[in-house]
Amino acid sequence: MFSAIKTELMLATVSTGVNPGIKPDMSAPWMDALRQVGGWILGSVIVALAIFGVIAVIVWIAGKVSGSGRTQEASLSTLLWILLGAAIVGGISGAIAWAGGIQLF
Repeated sequence: MFSAIKTELMLATVSTGVNPGIKPDMSAPWMDALRQVGGWILGSVIVALAIFGVIAVIVWIAGKVSGSGRTQEASLSTLLWILLGAAIVGGISGAIAWAGGIQLF
């Protein structure tokens, strides 16, 4: 009985849309430092993915030349994971921009 009342109260609260009056403020003194660190991390990840991608291609070529099927499989698998990681890293800024535009209240 009480669970039905609680559920109706929650639905009524969510459907009316409560605005807590909090707005993002990007003028904090540490925001520039956080942006800088975020840029360093993102840049480092992109460079690391590129280096590992080149290494995976070289190992694949070496496996192809030597006729080692297992080396070719492992390097192609690694290369696919690297490409997936690069796609995710490349889509992060778009996902943040998309999520930032969602109207919650």
